[in-house]
Amino acid sequence: MSYSPAPKGQADKRENSVEISIIQDNCVLKILTVISNPAIGGTETFVLSITPYLEKMGCAVDIVNTWRGSLMKEPALEAGLSYKELDGNSRYIGPGNLAQIVHTIRHKKYDAVLVFGLRVSVLLRLVKPFFKNVPLITGLREIGNLRRWHHIWLDRLTRSKCDLFISNSDAVAQVFIKREKFSRDKMVVIRNGINLQEFDKSGFHNINKQNLGLPREKVIVTTVANLRYEKGHDFYVETIRAFLKELANVHFVWIGEGPLESKLKNSTAAIGASEKITFMGRVEDVRPVLSCSDIFVLPSREEGMPRALMEAMAMSLPCVATDVGGVSEVIENGVSGFTAEFCNVEHFGRQIVRLANDGDLRRRMGAAARERIREKFDIEKIAEKYAKVFQLITEGCRHGEEIQK
Repeated sequence: MSYSPAPKGQADKRENSVEISIIQDNCVLKILTVISNPAIGGTETFVLSITPYLEKMGCAVDIVNTWRGSLMKEPALEAGLSYKELDGNSRYIGPGNLAQIVHTIRHKKYDAVLVFGLRVSVLLRLVKPFFKNVPLITGLREIGNLRRWHHIWLDRLTRSKCDLFISNSDAVAQVFIKREKFSRDKMVVIRNGINLQEFDKSGFHNINKQNLGLPREKVIVTTVANLRYEKGHDFYVETIRAFLKELANVHFVWIGEGPLESKLKNSTAAIGASEKITFMGRVEDVRPVLSCSDIFVLPSREEGMPRALMEAMAMSLPCVATDVGGVSEVIENGVSGFTAEFCNVEHFGRQIVRLANDGDLRRRMGAAARERIREKFDIEKIAEKYAKVFQLITEGCRHGEEIQK
């Protein structure tokens, strides 16, 4: 949904029409990253952001998206990343696609394969015997409460074929260890990272609310989340309804698209809030909107470690978010923002009202939010941890605790 090109000076844009990748032979490690998504969400923006840093550290990273026509393609090529899409235009990954990936892994002699997404991860686990000497690493980026029984069954059946799992939060790791009985020996936690140079409010001083068609006199409360069930917009509507009078000085901005858009527009109209909410749809670069915002809200039912929240904090915004997944690992409650239990309309809404009515509190929390990202989630530090994992696993280390040190 939002992506800002990472450091300049990367290779020119390239897409190999025959082979999946172009490898720099002088690089220390060759890494293949596999994704399957037509959209750009937190995982895709993370991969786009971290890849240039990994390349600076001696990793040649090639990105393969099994979904043709993905929104990830243009920003990846614009950033000069090695990016390839397989043939096909749906969720179906055929035998030919798998054969192409396996051929490329063996032919290009990758040192490790990093895969995001359960479906494509399971498929690569099934064909792992064809590249058994190449470590397979799966990224875990959400709690997975909405997984169906067959997803869980396939995951459990094939997980032994995976050499390592990298979780983006302690909360996600604990869920998979306790609920799914994952081995601690195969689990490493590396959190999301943010490029603070790219997400810096001071770089957008020439942007104002009027430029974006937003009411200048209102407190702007922004949410960046695709309009899907797990993002909790229905709970947000209930909160707005309950505090409509107390939020008279607020205008809401919702960035994102999804299957619930029509339903949510009808719901907001039904509570008399249509004029208070701007549905912006998909926005290529959310930073100008964030720079003109006063508060960021994330009402999710389920999260791993939400990148949208971290981007907002990097832009010095105080945040109100539901305490799900790894949210509490990002926000220091009462310091850099507020957390509240999902579906607790009273508590959630009260924190928004509190920030909306206190400009000094917004400024203090916003400054603390950016400092929190600087200390714990700087993208370069996160890239160093991934590079260390790649190095250790290619040297034969397979024990999560040893790698985590």
